[in-house]
Amino acid sequence: MFMRNGHSLTESYQLSENIRTGKQLAPTFFLHFLTTIALALICLFMVYVLDTEISVYFSIVLFFLFMAVCNLGIVTTTIRYHPILNRRAARLCKRIQTQMCRLKDSQIYAGNHALDINPMPKSISGNSLINKAQINDHFDDLKILLEVDSMIETVKQDMGKNNMNLENYHLSPLIDVAVGSVINQLIFGFRFIGLKALMNEQAQLLVDPATAIILSMPWLRHLPIFSHYYGVFKTSVANLELYFIRQIEATMQKRAREMKESPLDEEDTYFVESFLHEMEQHDLRNGKQQNQIFK
Repeated sequence: MFMRNGHSLTESYQLSENIRTGKQLAPTFFLHFLTTIALALICLFMVYVLDTEISVYFSIVLFFLFMAVCNLGIVTTTIRYHPILNRRAARLCKRIQTQMCRLKDSQIYAGNHALDINPMPKSISGNSLINKAQINDHFDDLKILLEVDSMIETVKQDMGKNNMNLENYHLSPLIDVAVGSVINQLIFGFRFIGLKALMNEQAQLLVDPATAIILSMPWLRHLPIFSHYYGVFKTSVANLELYFIRQIEATMQKRAREMKESPLDEEDTYFVESFLHEMEQHDLRNGKQQNQIFK
């Protein structure tokens, strides 16, 4: 047909490829059109139709659900109607299924044929004579007990100052600090009080509808109203990152001070200290200078 119209072989092939590509991308273009129309409609409804705050939040939730379905449809149709991507996706699914079957079979085999290559010395009752897990658990329990004692002491001080009853006292903020402090001490070696305020601010920004819209469509940050919300969110993320950097720098200074006072290699007590210790050992093995994490 193309040759009768005066086209060469290359032009005929290109036209046929363009027609086939257009048929493949038709569902994708249609879904993109739906997402654009949905964005315009939600903006019009929020400005002119919706009056209550609940209706605004409900419409935003419906909008994001619709956007999620459309985005999933875009990816699915693109892979489904593309010949190469479709074959690769089928191979990947088969490979994942095969690996999962092998992993399941290996776990069953390992459970039935578990061998202890280097057995630890045991007592007459069969318990291990060297049990470091109980020692670590003991120190972890001490950290938890210290946090509980601190929480109880804070409750006593507040009730003594304000003459409050226990029924009218809100324990949830103190419980959040106690639980967060246990986790934060295992990671950074510090309590959770400073991090809690930053995380509360971050959580309030994430549930804000304007922030959710900016995260889903980053190009909106250049518009006048959305640029303000983007700046506030960016500042909050920077403050959270600065907090973590200060915690790590404090750990590095603590390690340097302990090395000057005592050259003995003591056991690490939390994750960041163990990570920095491993980095130092890695640099010593490779004959390099100490890594400069923060410049």
